Amino acid sequence: MHQVEFYLSEGNLTHDRFFAEQMKNRPDNGIPIAMLLQCNRLQALKINEELLLHSIKKSSLVKVSEDGLAIVRTRPLAELAPREKRTVLVVGIPRWFNDPDTVEHSVQDQAVDGSDPTVNTASVSTPRTDRGFEMMDWLRDIFSEYGEVLYISLPQYHTSGFFRGFAFVEFATPKQARLAVKSMAPAADDESWFVAPLAEGSCPPDAPLPENAWKPRLAARTALLPADMLERRYVWRCCSRKNKQIQIAFRHLRSAGYRAPNPCDREYEQITLGASSPEIRAKYIKESYGEPHRGKLRVIRYAVWEFWKSKFYVWLNAWVERMRRKTDELSMNLETVQLDVDEHNDHSDGQVTDNQISEVINAANSATENSQTQADSHSLDLCTSLPKNYVPSTVILLFWPSKLVQDSEQTVPSPVNDDPTPKPHLSLARRIRISLEHNLLSACSLLEQVAHMDPHPNELVLSEVLSSLDKHTSLSSRSPVENTYAVFIRMKTRADALTLVQFSTDLKSPVGPIELHLLSGQSETAYCKAISASLTGAAERRRRLQFKRRQRKKTESSDTQRDDGPTAPTRNRANLSGTVPLEKRSKHIVFDE
Repeated sequence: MHQVEFYLSEGNLTHDRFFAEQMKNRPDNGIPIAMLLQCNRLQALKINEELLLHSIKKSSLVKVSEDGLAIVRTRPLAELAPREKRTVLVVGIPRWFNDPDTVEHSVQDQAVDGSDPTVNTASVSTPRTDRGFEMMDWLRDIFSEYGEVLYISLPQYHTSGFFRGFAFVEFATPKQARLAVKSMAPAADDESWFVAPLAEGSCPPDAPLPENAWKPRLAARTALLPADMLERRYVWRCCSRKNKQIQIAFRHLRSAGYRAPNPCDREYEQITLGASSPEIRAKYIKESYGEPHRGKLRVIRYAVWEFWKSKFYVWLNAWVERMRRKTDELSMNLETVQLDVDEHNDHSDGQVTDNQISEVINAANSATENSQTQADSHSLDLCTSLPKNYVPSTVILLFWPSKLVQDSEQTVPSPVNDDPTPKPHLSLARRIRISLEHNLLSACSLLEQVAHMDPHPNELVLSEVLSSLDKHTSLSSRSPVENTYAVFIRMKTRADALTLVQFSTDLKSPVGPIELHLLSGQSETAYCKAISASLTGAAERRRRLQFKRRQRKKTESSDTQRDDGPTAPTRNRANLSGTVPLEKRSKHIVFDE
């Protein structure tokens, strides 16, 4: 009976558009009994039509329609106050209900945006449907002492459907919602703080909050009143920081050579947990599953939820922009690495120590955050036409000694007779690749970090890069070095490119020092332009070849029909349907790719 009353209540009909539309289809504004019996909750309770009609007789809110086919309300819908004033946020609910095996999956599955109580999540079928019904009944029993509970929403993760650990409870009047907030508001007792809150009465209660409370690197260090810090803590725990933008920004930052932990996650834990450490994190996750307890519930006004949720995404978007600026800064700092390496070569007669290279790399990675240097706009614009996995400042021009490349024909003893059997013929590009993989990339454990290798580059690409090398580059690199092969190697990350530079210039390496250049600035721009032009030309050539292939097939088929002579007419589908005969149809249209 209570479940049927809930379906036709003001709280549910303001959320459930399906039932609201179905009520308009009947003159008495009822919902068909057959439709109600299909609801998940009634099916879980194994309610049939006989039990449903029997329970309706005891209700004062609903009754059976005159035709006996629907359930109708006994009184019209009441006018309610704005939903925002009647709704509260309830936190402190365990997420996983004694199911530790789902903790790992639920932590990784984060929602893209904040939850909205206007979305109907109570009737969604999830792996925890039964426990969700039990949780709603438990919350309804607790908050019924403060007033009439019209609706309870349990937000869930979009992909997995797991409960997110908080709920929205909608009351019949704003007064009932205020009473629940007053009775179960969060307190500062037993809370750990990264920065101690301000003393009560130190500032006016109606004073505006400082903007530093939602600015990166300042939010965790900004002291507020205890009530404001508690509200920010509990609301931000309900928000998700694992959206696509922050993940992509941090991935690019790692590709630029950043190796410290995620600063956004660290500041988030300092705000929501009071500290950032594995022990604190493990304790919080452990407390996130188990049986719910009323003593752990905290109630916050819906207006507070909307305010701090909006500030959370302001803070998150600011972190995304900050990571992008840091990525551009590290990208430009990598351009100075080749300059410093060449200076060490000039002063030490080509001998570079590990400490010197390490100093160069550390100087590039530890650049100050106030640097105003900006990336070359031409290089960034060209990245849109390059492969998707292209990362700036990862292309290396290497001159590989020809003595390390095997000859085209090698002989090995035959297992059958004494006659030598030649190996299969390998192209020059293939032999250069094998030599590089065996002697260089495998030796420095970078074989799997190579994104692309061009062992036999186009002369146009090579000449463009050589002509655009900076003035500090030695004269030998402005033209192909004798007894060497020019090779372009593109690494997956900038850190891998720096590691290859360090290893190749080391005298202790198996092949000795090798002349190579990490492309940056004008040389990288020339490389990108040449590659983009070659890709565009290749697409155009491929389109022309496909067009010629189609034309050749049509010509061959027409010649074959002419040689075979006239054929007997056939009754095909085209003639029967009255369409245009084949010989009168328009020619085949070739669309550009």
